[in-house]
Amino acid sequence: MENVTPLARLTPAEVYKLHIQKVRRNAAIERQAKEIQADVARVQALYTEGSTRKAAPAPAPQFTEATSYTVTRLPGGAALSGRKRSAASADAATEAKRERRRARRAARKARQAGN
Repeated sequence: MENVTPLARLTPAEVYKLHIQKVRRNAAIERQAKEIQADVARVQALYTEGSTRKAAPAPAPQFTEATSYTVTRLPGGAALSGRKRSAASADAATEAKRERRRARRAARKARQAGN
C-alpha cells in the first residue's frame, strides 16, 4: 500500500492547508514561464515609468460669466427675449427696492409706536 493519508482522517484545516500549498506551488511554477515573466516586467514598467496616456484635461472654471436675459410678454401671447438691463439701471432698481423697504419698515415702526 501507498503511504497516503486517507482524506477521511484529515481535518478541514489540513485539507485547506494542502490545497493552498498546491496552489502556491503551481503559481510558482507558472511564474517561471518566459511569457509570464515578460508580462510581469511590462506591468512593473507601467507602474514605475507610467503609461503613455493622454494628458488630463485642464480643469473647467468653477464660475463663468454668463449673460442673463429677461422675457417680455407681448400682446398676442408672443414672447420677446432681450438682454437684461445695464448695471447702472439694475443698481438704480436695487436702490429703489431698498428705499421702498425702508419706507415700509418706518411705517411699521410708526404704527407700532402709535399702539
